[in-house]
Amino acid sequence: MSKFETLVHFLSAQQSQLSTKRNWSPSKLNSIKMRHCYEIYRYIFIIISLTIVLSACNKESGPTVTATSQIQPLEVGNSWLYTDSIFGNSLMVVNLRIEITEKSSEDVYDWSVYRNDIFSYKNLVSKEDEEFIHIATIQGTDTLMSRQTWALYPVQVGDQFDETRFTYDESSGTFTESAVWTWTCIFTDQKLILDGEEYEAVVYETSPEVNQIIRLSYLKDVGYAGWETIEDGKTTFKEVLVSFQLH
Repeated sequence: MSKFETLVHFLSAQQSQLSTKRNWSPSKLNSIKMRHCYEIYRYIFIIISLTIVLSACNKESGPTVTATSQIQPLEVGNSWLYTDSIFGNSLMVVNLRIEITEKSSEDVYDWSVYRNDIFSYKNLVSKEDEEFIHIATIQGTDTLMSRQTWALYPVQVGDQFDETRFTYDESSGTFTESAVWTWTCIFTDQKLILDGEEYEAVVYETSPEVNQIIRLSYLKDVGYAGWETIEDGKTTFKEVLVSFQLH
C-alpha cells in the first residue's frame, strides 16, 4: 500500500470512528466530517504538488547533451584534396593532397602531404580533448619536434592560441624558427557549400604583418578546409578543399 493510500485509509477510519460517537449532535458530527474531508483534499493537493516539483527537478538534473562533432577526423586512409591558387603576375595552380598514411603510436598519426601527387613532407599529428595537435614535421633529412596547437576545439569566438612558425631551408635541409602567430577564432558556424552539401566552418584569423591577414578554416567533422592570405586587401594565396574521403 502506498503512503498516499495509507493516509487516505487512516483519515477514513478516523471519520468512521467519529460517526459512532452517540453523544455528538448531528450538526456537530457533520461539521467534523466536513473538516476531515477538507484535510483529505488538502493532503491530496500537497502530494500532487510535490510530485510535480520532484518531476521537474529530475528533468533539470538529467544528463546534458554534449557536442559530438570534431574539428579534425583522424583515421588511417582519410584524405583531403585541395587546390592551391597563387596570385601574382600570373595565376599558378597546384593540387595538394593530404592523407593519413599510418598510425605511428596509440594517438599519433602520419599526416602525409603531396603536391601534384609527389610526396613533399610529413607531419605527426594527434588530438587532445578534440584539439588538433601538431607534434613533429619530417622533411628531407630533418625532423622538427614542435608540439603545439593547430586548432582549438570546442571553441568560442574570440578564443586564441599561439603557433610557432618555422621556415624550411631546402639547401641546408634544416628548419629555422621564424615567428609566433596568434590565431583568433572569428567564426564557429560559418556556412560553406562543398559538393552541394552545407557544412559549418570554424574560422581562425591572424595578422602577422602590417596589412596582412591570414585566415584558416576547418569544417566540422570533415577537417582542415582551407587557407587564405590577404595582403593590402587582395588575396595573394588561397588553398581550398575540393573533396575528401573519410573512413
